[in-house]
Formats: sequence, structure tokens, C-alpha cells
Amino acid sequence: MATRQIRSTALLLIDVINDFEFEGGDALLKLALPMSRKIAEFKRLATEAGIPAIYVNDNFGKWQSDFKKLWPTA
Repeated sequence: MATRQIRSTALLLIDVINDFEFEGGDALLKLALPMSRKIAEFKRLATEAGIPAIYVNDNFGKWQSDFKKLWPTA
């Protein structure tokens, strides 16, 4: 009988997908871009270590989404 490995670690990414189409979004985007590069590097390191990433986003209040359709707009 094969044993099943249970992971106790995951990278949780909350509200990191955004189109910044709101009042003040341009100013926030300038601050978010440097952080997005750091998050991308952190995710790359997690992936290399075998740590899964979980994305949590409200998708602009729609609560249902298709990541491949949402990603190009963000």
C-alpha cells in the first residue's frame, strides 16, 4: 500500500491579481510593481522547493472566474 504525503506548507497569495482600474489605481500601481517582482521571485523559489501556491482573489465581485481569461486584463 502506497503512503500518501500530506503537505503542511503552501504559499498563499491573496489579492495579487488586479487591473488597478479604480480611483487612485495609477498611484498604487507604481508601488505595486516593485512588490510584484518580489512576489514573483518568492513564488519561483517556492515552486522550486515543491511548495504549492494558492491564489485567492475576489475577481472584482464576480466570485467565479476563469484564470486564463482574467489574467490578460490584470
